[in-house]
Parts: sequence; C-alpha cells; structure tokens
Amino acid sequence: MTTDMAPGSKTGRGSDGVSGRLFWQAIRRHPVLFAAVLLCTAAAGAALWYWLPLPRYTAMVVFQVNSQAPAILAPSAEARVDFGSYRQTQAALIRKRQVLQTALQQPEVRNLSFTRSEPDPVTALERQLVVDFKVGTEFMRVTLEGDNPVEQRAILQGLTKAYLTEVDERDNGQRRKRLETLEGVRREHQQRLDSFQKGIDAIAVRLGSKDAATLAIVDQLTREELAQASREANEIEGQLQATAPIGDQKPAGPPPEKKTPTVSAALVDDQLRREPAVMLQEAEVARVKERLTEIERLFNPGVVNPTVTKARDEVKSAQEKLARIRADLRPQIEATIRDQMSLEEQKRQEQIAADEQRRTAQSNDSVARLKRRQQAIGSRIEEIKSKIGENNRFRIDLENLKSQIAHTDRLSSSLAEEIDRLRLELNAPSRVTLAEEPYIVAGIQGNRRLKMTLLGVVGIFVLGYGGLVLFEYRTRRVTHADDAASGLGLRLLGTVPPVGARIRAYRTGIDPQRAFAEAIDTTRTMILYGTLSDRRVRTVLVTSAVDGEGKTSLAGHLAISLTRAGYHTLLVDGDVRAPSAHNLFGLPASPGLCEVLRGQVDVSSVIHSTPVPGLSVLPAGAWDLAARQALTGDRWASVKRDLEAGYDFVVVDSGPVLLVSDSLLLARDADGVLLSVLLDVSRVASVAETRNRLQSVGANVLGVVVNGVVTPSYRATQTRAVAPIADAQAPAA
Repeated sequence: MTTDMAPGSKTGRGSDGVSGRLFWQAIRRHPVLFAAVLLCTAAAGAALWYWLPLPRYTAMVVFQVNSQAPAILAPSAEARVDFGSYRQTQAALIRKRQVLQTALQQPEVRNLSFTRSEPDPVTALERQLVVDFKVGTEFMRVTLEGDNPVEQRAILQGLTKAYLTEVDERDNGQRRKRLETLEGVRREHQQRLDSFQKGIDAIAVRLGSKDAATLAIVDQLTREELAQASREANEIEGQLQATAPIGDQKPAGPPPEKKTPTVSAALVDDQLRREPAVMLQEAEVARVKERLTEIERLFNPGVVNPTVTKARDEVKSAQEKLARIRADLRPQIEATIRDQMSLEEQKRQEQIAADEQRRTAQSNDSVARLKRRQQAIGSRIEEIKSKIGENNRFRIDLENLKSQIAHTDRLSSSLAEEIDRLRLELNAPSRVTLAEEPYIVAGIQGNRRLKMTLLGVVGIFVLGYGGLVLFEYRTRRVTHADDAASGLGLRLLGTVPPVGARIRAYRTGIDPQRAFAEAIDTTRTMILYGTLSDRRVRTVLVTSAVDGEGKTSLAGHLAISLTRAGYHTLLVDGDVRAPSAHNLFGLPASPGLCEVLRGQVDVSSVIHSTPVPGLSVLPAGAWDLAARQALTGDRWASVKRDLEAGYDFVVVDSGPVLLVSDSLLLARDADGVLLSVLLDVSRVASVAETRNRLQSVGANVLGVVVNGVVTPSYRATQTRAVAPIADAQAPAA
C-alpha cells in the first residue's frame, strides 16, 4: 500500500500538470473516439495521396555568383561587400518585380498561355519562383514548377536575359555613376584650387610679396620699430610721472586741518626748573630734608618720636607744595612754548609755498613738452600695431589658403587615380554569370507527394489525438494515487482498497477484511506520527470535493481505528445538510450538533455511545439558519474545546467542500483536514479546487486518502464498493 509521497519528489507534478499517464487514459477511457481519430487520419492520408494537386515538371536555371568581384587592377569598392549579403541581394534581385516584368515582356514569353491566362502574371511568377543556393555556395538555382515544360523553359530563358541585363546595369551602372560623381567632384576641386590661387595673389599684392622668408624679415623689422617706439613711450611716461604739474595734482582728500603743535614734556620740565618759585620751593624741600636727617641721627633707628614725626610732616608738606607749584605753572609754560612753535611753523610754511610755486611753473612747461611728444609716439605705435595686425591677418589667410590648396590637391590626386581605375574596371567581366542553361526535370513530384501526405497525416492525427487528450485533461478523473497526491501537491496518507461482497484473495492466506483494516490503521498511524504539523492533531475533519467519494465511510472507519488503538474517540456528524453518520450505528439524527450550536442543549446530553467500546457519536441535528449563524461565529470553536476536554480524538465527518460552505467553517478550527478521494470517480480539478479553498481559509490540510486502490496483495472482482462499519471491526494488527 502506498503510504506517502512528498510534493517535491521526482514524480511530483502540479495540479495542472500533464503526465504520460494522461495520454494512455485518454485512449483507455475513450477508445471509440481514438478509433475515429485513426480512421479519419487514414482517410485523410489516402485523399492527400491520390488527389493532391502537385506540378509535374520542374524547370531550373543555375547562375554562378562569384565570391569576389572580377577586377583588372585591384578589388573595387563593390568587391568589399560581404558575400552573404551579396548573395541575398542577388536572390532578391531576380525576384524583383521590375526584372519579372521585363522577362514577361520578352517576345518569346509575351504570347505564352501563362502570361495571357493570369490576371497578374508578375505576382503569379513571383509566387512560383524558388531561389536557393543548394547546388553550391557560389551557385544560385532558380526553380519554376508547372505542367507545361515548354512554357517553363521559355519563361526561365526570358528571366535569364532580364536578370543578367539588370546585373550588368547594376554593376556597371554603379561604376558609371560613381565615375560621373568622381569627375564632378574633381571639377569642383579644380574650381576651388583656382579660387584659392586668386586669393593668394591678392594677398601677395597687399603684403608686397608671397615669399615666406621675405615676409618674415618685413615682419621682424616692423616689430623692432614697434619695440623702439614702445621704449620711448615708456621713458616719456616715466618722465611725466616724475615731473607731473603741481596744478594737475589733486589732493587725495580734504585740506589738512591746522594741528596744534605738540609740546615735549622734557622741554616743559626744563622750563619749570628755571622758574624762580620752583627754585625757591626746591631749596625749601632740600632744607627740611636736611633737618630731618639731622633729627633722625639723634634717635635710634625704629624709635618713634614726636620730633621725628614733625620733621617728616614738614618734608611731606614741602614736597606737596612743590608739586602744586609745578602743576600750576605747567599749563602756562606749555602755552608759551606752543605759541613760539606756531610762529616758527608759519614762517616755514610760507617759505615752502613760495618754493612750490616756482617748481610748479617749471614742471608745467616740462610736462607740456613731454605730452606733445608722447602723443606723437602713441600715434606711431597705433599705426605700427595696425600694420602688424593687418599683416598677421593676411599671413593667416595666406597659410589657410596654402593648406587648403595642399589638401584639395591631395584629394584631386586621389580622385584622379580612382577615376582611372574605374575607367579600366568598366571593362571587367560581370560577377554573376550563367552557369547552366534552363533545363527541365521530371519525376520530382513523387517525393514531394509522400512528404506532404505524411505531413498531413501526422498533422491530422496530432490535432485529433490532441483534442482527445485535451478533453480528457479538462474532465480527467483520479486514476492513480499519484494524481491525488503528488499531482496535487498533497501528502498521501493512505490508500484504501475496494471492499465488496465478492472479494477474493489474490495471494493465499490474505484476508480482505484484514487488509482493509490494515489500510485504515496505516492511515491512522500517518495522521498520528507522519504529518508535518508542529501542533498535536486531536480534531480531524474528513471531507471531500463532492458527494459519493467515501468521506463518511472513511471518517467512521478512522474513528473505529483510533478506538482500537486505545484512544477515547468521538465521531461528529458535521454534514448537517445531509447527515448520514447516525445511520452507520442506528442512532437518531437529532438532537445533535445543530442544537448545541444554537445553545438549546448541552453537548454532553446529545452524545451517544456505540457498540464499539470507546467510540461515541454526536449526530448532526436539525439544520436551520440559526445554526448556520452560530457556525459562522465562534460557537464551533467553543464546542470543539469542550469536546477535546472529554475525548482523546474528535473525528468530524463534514459535507462536501464544493457544494456547501459548512465544511470550510468547520475546517478553520480543526487541527487537521483529511481529503477523501475515490479512484476513477473524483475529478482532479475538483480535488484541486477543494484544496485551494481549504488553504484559503487557513485550514491545516494533512493530506489525502485514496479509496478503491487495488494493490498487488489482493484483487477485487467487484470494486468501488465501500465496506460497512460492521465489516471494518476486525481486531487491530
């Protein structure tokens, strides 16, 4: 029995993937349609073979396209074109409408039946012509198919003439056009040379010579004359600055204010010492100091005596009086000295002014002479500069003209060489020549008939069989455990064999009922220990995509298997729209879960025991809108917690996900969800949509269990029959 297949295994595919099994299933499930596809394919192949309208003759002509253009002297500009590009150009040129029109206007082609019968013979001929290089890289083959070999050959002969004429016109015409263009450019260059020469002659007349050495000497002499005049101008400028007229000098600011002469303190002190009052007081101070000295000799040092104190006071008083006399006499003495200094300064300024007037008169005369001389030299300098600038411009123009003449002369020489080469190359042979005259080939249509018939047969078969596979893909059922497991990205938690009245052992000693119980127990083990969920699974919800996929039987047998393993288990009938779990044990349908959700009864009062020890059943109850509203809210989560408090495991048999929304509401709070799939009944698209809806509401999808799987251990003569509960109560292994 298959136990588990991870989504990332090698055989895993997406829910929308296509496997090789799908092609076999399309044949197995629709043999009549597949036989019809084969018959249609065979009929179409026969029709194509006998009635396919193919031409009977093929006319061919071969041209040689040289990889290098023939040249007399050296390869021309046309020869440097890439050979691949040149071949494509020739293939397009022979199919050009103008070439075809010229070919059809040939006398031997104009009156052919092909030309008269076709409304647009140019377009018809362009459509029938085939151009390729299959003969060789340098050989272009032109093929024309038809039923009249004489007309085909005549058309190709006319096409050959028109094409070779066009090639010759393109190659030699290009050369002639290039030659004409080069000759025109050369004439323009010659005219430019004549114009440049006239310009040089005009400049030579202005400069007096066009010899570079002579012009250099003249330029040197002129610059020396300019340098001499500049030196004289600088000397005059220096003299003007040294002898600028006083009358022209403007004071830098307002006239200086008359400043009071500053009297030196030493001069005042010297004058004070000569004053009689100061001299008398200084003598008095000297006298009292001498008397103080004599008194201090009479007493010991440091002894305070009234006589000494009095003498000291007299000295201090005399000194203070001397200071007052000095202070009183100082302003008078300073004023007297300042007056004397002002008189002396006035006399000195008058003498300076007189001297300045004499110098001003002399300086003005000298400045006037220097300015006249400076003006004359400045005019001369400007004249020399103007002459130098004009000469420089003419010399620059002369050099430019010489450079342009040299450049134009080089171009003229190159043009002359190219013109001579082109005149020789006009006589070179053409790059495209006729390799084989037009000829007729018969019998080529046989291989083409077989190829086109095979191609049609294969195409019709692919379309028919592809449509059959597409139909099977859009309506495919689960035909293998992989389709419901790795094909949908789900974990395969178990496969349950088909069980019915006529089941025989495939191997001696194998009990079918025991094998069924082993399969259910394996699923139980996978739920308990083989899931990848981090949380413990206590409430398991069993659901399916639609009705009739074995979910109720799976839920009942799983609950019995958990009970056999020693767990106190409760089976809840969550399919409240179409309850059926109560029929498995002969219990009443209500009151049950709906009444508990509405709060009408206590949950413990509606749980019934069963003949299986350790297994209890909670029926569905009577469904109404109030129960739906309670289920939409948080009432189910509260009921689930109460049930988990009294039981080890709670198995919920819910309704089909794609038909009612109750299963999604119950799955939100379940610890895990188990999908039930019936082999050859469940559709892959429906199971995938069920998975997507459960995942969108946040349900923890544990995996899938496939019912009706035949393993090598047993075979069933009657399949798709699900075992009743009574048959599944075999003891655990």
